[in-house]
Order: sequence, then C-alpha cells, then structure tokens
Amino acid sequence: RERDEHLRLMAAAGMGIWSWDVAADRVEWTTGLKQIFAAEPNAIADVLALVHPEDRADIARQVEEVLGGARTRVEAVYRYVRADGRL
Repeated sequence: RERDEHLRLMAAAGMGIWSWDVAADRVEWTTGLKQIFAAEPNAIADVLALVHPEDRADIARQVEEVLGGARTRVEAVYRYVRADGRL
C-alpha cells in the first residue's frame, strides 16, 4: 500500500520513478518514465539493461544488497540509455 501511494504521488508530481516488488520480481514505472523510454520493463533485469554501462555496476550492487537484506531500496542517480542512444 505504501509503495502504491508513493508511485501515485510521484506520478501526480510528474516525476519519473520505478518500483520493484522483490518477491514477485515485478517492476512498475510511472507513466512519465514509460513515455520517456517508450518501454515498460517487467523485471529488474529489464531495468538494469537500460542503465548506462558505466553506472550499471553500482545499481547491480544495490540490487544484490536488497536481495541479501542489507538494504530495503535502491537509491541512486544514474543514467539511462534511450533506444535512440541518447542519455
């Protein structure tokens, strides 16, 4: 419920954010992110594939920490690579 409310507030503010249900490995993006990337990743691997290669190791490390219980969320500023190659 908290995740859904957070996504709703971010979407209402026009912010792009994604949420990951670890147990189900289900990823949800706000409408803004879907429009920016013309994509809708369904699993964490889909998200990681869009992260700039130079930033991917940090995000992957945080994902592993979430899976290992060392943290509860991935929080980082990182670059995505769009389908047209732009960051």
